[in-house]
Amino acid sequence: MRDRLYVLIAGKVKVFKLSLEGKEQILHLFEPGEPFGEASVFAGQPFPAHSEALEKSRILFFPRAGFIELIKGDPSLALNNAGDFIPALAQFTVLVEDLSLKEVPEGLPRTCST
Repeated sequence: MRDRLYVLIAGKVKVFKLSLEGKEQILHLFEPGEPFGEASVFAGQPFPAHSEALEKSRILFFPRAGFIELIKGDPSLALNNAGDFIPALAQFTVLVEDLSLKEVPEGLPRTCST
């Protein structure tokens, strides 16, 4: 996904990350009406995850420049969009906690990289 805001009109989309070993971690399953990719629009950078339609889907997208112009014309769009981040951030916080608190299998080195 590039620096665009996407809105799922119909279908189902999963957003996920892949580990170096190819293991998939699903970040979110999007249903119709839900936006995604907001962070990349505001940051002006590519989205740091992958997406895949799980069924036939229709997706509307706004390129970053067009979305920024919309916000300039109606700043309340930015406030509404920011409100959508809060549940997502809470969900990702729980996901990070769950993943970081998992036990490391015996025999695997317990190292930390910086």
